[in-house]
Amino acid sequence: MSGKRSIHRAITRREFLRGSMYTGVGFGTIWLLGGCGGAAPAAAPTEAPAAATPVPATATPVPATATLAPATAEAAAAAPAETASLIHGTYNPNWANLVINELADHFGWLKEEGINSQEIIIVEQTQIFPALIGGSLLTAQQDTDAVAAANLQGEPIRFIAGYRDKEAWIFGVAKGIETVEDLVGKQVSGGAAGSRNEYLGKEMIRRLGGDPDAMEWVPVGGGSDARVEAVNAGVIVGTVMQPRHKPLIANGGGKILFEELAEVPQDCYCVHENWLSNNERTVVGFLKATIRAREFFKDANNKEEIIKIMEGRGYEFSDIFRELYEADLNVISATGHFNIEAMETLIADAVRTGNIEKEIDWREFVRMDYLNQAYKELGMDDKVVEYS
Repeated sequence: MSGKRSIHRAITRREFLRGSMYTGVGFGTIWLLGGCGGAAPAAAPTEAPAAATPVPATATPVPATATLAPATAEAAAAAPAETASLIHGTYNPNWANLVINELADHFGWLKEEGINSQEIIIVEQTQIFPALIGGSLLTAQQDTDAVAAANLQGEPIRFIAGYRDKEAWIFGVAKGIETVEDLVGKQVSGGAAGSRNEYLGKEMIRRLGGDPDAMEWVPVGGGSDARVEAVNAGVIVGTVMQPRHKPLIANGGGKILFEELAEVPQDCYCVHENWLSNNERTVVGFLKATIRAREFFKDANNKEEIIKIMEGRGYEFSDIFRELYEADLNVISATGHFNIEAMETLIADAVRTGNIEKEIDWREFVRMDYLNQAYKELGMDDKVVEYS
């Protein structure tokens, strides 16, 4: 890794925590603070060298259930991971975004698969794919629709397991707003104009029996934190928000007008095809370790132990984080699998909002064969899902 320069102030998670002491505010703000205050970040290996040769957008879809070798647990035991040091990238340093990786490392499950170290890198979301292409990140967490968009542009980024398979749909309103009719003629926000959040906000209004065109949708930057502040400050009267904001809306005298947990395979673990083709055992080993971590995490009885582990690894747990632990637990996939109908709906919505330019068959970028192989080697055949 020596000789490569860091770009866009990419930093390791622990350097991030030392430099900025993440407390839950928008990542864009923290990124700036991390670069300007405290010790200078180390030269993390996140620069993408010459890009890999892209696969044409019209390439033959990769089967979601291709046969892997070795196909048995006995053969796998003699086939260690090709890569012993894993570099994992994510754009969100929140504990819930990294708990599976951290538990897999903490309990030694990665080492059992021949992955002796895991370095977590915090990087701007737009730099995830360049780093995967250049090989300076090996695995990453990314939005599913972004992976679809990369494949439409001819870059073979592969979805190897889901991370979150549910999405909290919440619309909070200001003091004095009691029903959807009270929003007529007033300003509301779903973040950036034309974004998925704005689309979801309009859908929630429809489900409440209202007409989203009867109100003014204004763009508010800074993420959902800033939008909730705008509601409480009287700048707007309603917004799409996250579960952690519910106490803030209540403290401001407002209320939750709509709340539902929707089945959406919103983000995933992903890798580049060029690295994947030479590191199949590493990928299966990584997935085996993270499967065991999911099993531990999804047991609600382990809450206090997990919080203690994560705090010991530098994560802060505010009162709000503790209160919303179950909400975070509920949206993280128990298996890494996804519902096909939900995936197809996500892609259709992404086209509708302009996040991707046109429809794409999910089979072109999804590779669930590795996850299924991991379950087979763990003796968990009941968790194998055949996709068609």
